[in-house]
Amino acid sequence: AIVSNVKADLVELKSSTEKRDSLRAVNQSARENMIQGIYNVEELKKAEEFFYEFYFTPNKSGFNALTTTGFLGKISNTKLDSLLSAYYVGLDDIHEREVSFNTMIEKIEFDFRSKNPMMRYYELMRKEQLSDSEKDELIKYFKTTEFQAAILRTSRQGSLVYKHVISIGEKLITELESYIDA
Repeated sequence: AIVSNVKADLVELKSSTEKRDSLRAVNQSARENMIQGIYNVEELKKAEEFFYEFYFTPNKSGFNALTTTGFLGKISNTKLDSLLSAYYVGLDDIHEREVSFNTMIEKIEFDFRSKNPMMRYYELMRKEQLSDSEKDELIKYFKTTEFQAAILRTSRQGSLVYKHVISIGEKLITELESYIDA
């Protein structure tokens, strides 16, 4: 069950990593352009995805079942024990980081939405072709403190912890499969 759980987790973690890395790259570019006074509307429309929340929910059912069996005491101080511990501590670390990041983004989003006419903002964000005056209007939203704070924060939000847990998860699967095959 743990092998199955971890394999499913890794699929989600890899997807989350790709999404975070893609969003981070867009926001790094947007941040650098904004520092130079360049407001690329199409780039900033993509960067606005920072308002989407990332929540990864691992399946710990196999591990939770294992903890009730008393088997963990039998594998104490083994490679398997270390990998299980590192993997599940890593998942907890991801959860804490996501809660912190999402809470911060939710606050920025609330502040942004409470200060700006959202129906007009979303109307402009959905339009494929914008007139020059509409682009200028949208840029006013992009210049708000809240939008810029979210760009800055997202441009620094890395995926290293995800990649670390993925690596541990892959090693854990290999180790568990060696027990299964034995």
